[in-house]
Amino acid sequence: MDYPSPEYCCPNCFAHPTLLSIIEDESRDEGRCDFCSSEAVPLIHVSALCKAFHNAVRIYHPADSGSTVAPWEDAWDKGEPLYQALDGGCHVFSDLLSGTEEAARLLQAILESGWDDDSGEPLPDACELVVARRSWVHQTPAESWRDFSYAILHDESLDHYIPESVDEDIHILKRKLSQDTLFRAQRGFATDQFGRKVPYTGKRIGAPPPEKAKPGRANKQCEVVFYAAEQRETAVAEVRPARGLLVSVGEFEINQPTNILDLLHKPARVDPFVDEGFEYWIDFWSLMQEFAQSLSKPLERDDRPEIDYRPTQWLTKWFRNRGFDGIRYPSALHENGVNIVLFDPRQVTFRESSLVKVDDVEWSFSPYREEEE
Repeated sequence: MDYPSPEYCCPNCFAHPTLLSIIEDESRDEGRCDFCSSEAVPLIHVSALCKAFHNAVRIYHPADSGSTVAPWEDAWDKGEPLYQALDGGCHVFSDLLSGTEEAARLLQAILESGWDDDSGEPLPDACELVVARRSWVHQTPAESWRDFSYAILHDESLDHYIPESVDEDIHILKRKLSQDTLFRAQRGFATDQFGRKVPYTGKRIGAPPPEKAKPGRANKQCEVVFYAAEQRETAVAEVRPARGLLVSVGEFEINQPTNILDLLHKPARVDPFVDEGFEYWIDFWSLMQEFAQSLSKPLERDDRPEIDYRPTQWLTKWFRNRGFDGIRYPSALHENGVNIVLFDPRQVTFRESSLVKVDDVEWSFSPYREEEE
């Protein structure tokens, strides 16, 4: 698409902080913006943003059936204009320009300002339909993990390859467990010598012995780990009690330094305008989010845990082999709740327990749709 050749843009054109910072540092004049028409604003020549934008757009490739789009898919459905794809992924443009033809004009002007005719590379078109993949057969690590999670349900002998780069960088999620107290709940109670209801204590509310250890998210049959939560309410929610049920809640103290894999760790901000390897980090954090979702996802049925927990059992073993003492991950049963699994129950000491009654349970549901799978 051909555009006129405006040259100056302003802070009101953009929303991304890196671009605003560049304009603040580089602007030497004020006037009327050629794109958003703002008056008496700091101006910058579009060429000052060229390097940043060329870095950001290089993860996008033309939507081409049989190349970047599967042969049986429609490139018109799978692709979106470059200026929209970039804005959706990075929140580039301000509300004044987002989604408008002016945003496309601005992006095109920036890209053209630094295009090298002799580079052999085609000039990107701001309105060309693009996808964020080099080939339709290429999978991101997160997509590959999802496929493996399904396949291992049908064949336990399968193994999965996690890229060496992820193996090397997983250490950035290692944390010392800062929470001194963890909570673990069990449905039911004991009775004392007078017949009074009292909470379970000691070993009865701790990790089970090997012969009683059932398959779980992080363990196979007869493998012992310690499941707990950082909040009392989360521990109760995780045992899925009915209204009126009595639940024993134990408090446990961490008794030694514990290095955990923190899947709730907030991703470092990936800046596509300055980070040359930003596409790798986007894939890395997407994979970590997939791992967290896998560990927190409730089972759809409860009659075959030895099968349905295979993906997370494989994943837990992979983490364990890399020197982690446990995993911190989100609870799917208690909003904002946090779960902990420790691979060695000896890392905690029982402190005390209490008995609680479940006063109410709230449920919401929706029609099941196969396409949600």
